[in-house]
Amino acid sequence: MPETVASNEPFPVDIALDDTHVYWPQDATSTSDIMRTPKEPGVATPVSSGHPFPHSIAVDADGVYFTTWVNNGTVTAAALDGTSTTPLATALKSPLGLALAGGRLFATIQTGGTLVSVSTAGGDAQTLLTGLRKPSAVAADAAGTVFWCNDGDGTVEALLDGATTATRLGSYAGLRDIAVDQNYVFVLTANDVVRIPKP
Repeated sequence: MPETVASNEPFPVDIALDDTHVYWPQDATSTSDIMRTPKEPGVATPVSSGHPFPHSIAVDADGVYFTTWVNNGTVTAAALDGTSTTPLATALKSPLGLALAGGRLFATIQTGGTLVSVSTAGGDAQTLLTGLRKPSAVAADAAGTVFWCNDGDGTVEALLDGATTATRLGSYAGLRDIAVDQNYVFVLTANDVVRIPKP
């Protein structure tokens, strides 16, 4: 039987899980919160507060990570217990998608069409690619390959570990989200879930 584990949340836009909790950003205002609640129905509490339009989220054993989707945006880390919040990369123009793999965060920057990488330990954002067409949802695998959707032209692309150019995987109308496992890339479109063999 389905159960509601949190209710009346203002505009939750993404979701991440660890062993015990569910996490989401409230992308509602210029002072929004990063929330969590136990997987068993409980009380939702803020992990970090007062962020401008947080959008995408990822979590590991060390923290919860999120983008703020504004012109002077950030990739930020927050302690799971809510005791600290640390900007990992700043002055990013509209960071949107976020993926986590191998101690690195991968973010899509819509303004300027950029894919960047940021260490979960902090430091400058490393530009991986530029000239993308409104990159949005992003995923990454353990091998270091990054996959993303381009809203500007409906393409799905990948950057293999160590490569300097993107590999096009296909073109689909109404791209919504992307996920990856050992063998396939899964893309959510306006009407379908598409499975693409990994390059």
